[in-house]
Amino acid sequence: MDKKGGIKMATEEMTKDKIMATPTKRLFIEILTKDISVKDCILDLIDNSVDSYIWNEIS
Repeated sequence: MDKKGGIKMATEEMTKDKIMATPTKRLFIEILTKDISVKDCILDLIDNSVDSYIWNEIS
């Protein structure tokens, strides 16, 4: 925080016409974990494994 009690911005990387808008790790985790249930994740993993087996003709 700056001396006035506000949040300090990364002014070295910002200009009048640009702002920093990079996604954070937390954003990706929230997006990935809210869209699908654990059951659906496991079923998708099994489906992908079977597809990989068929495509690669593992014997």
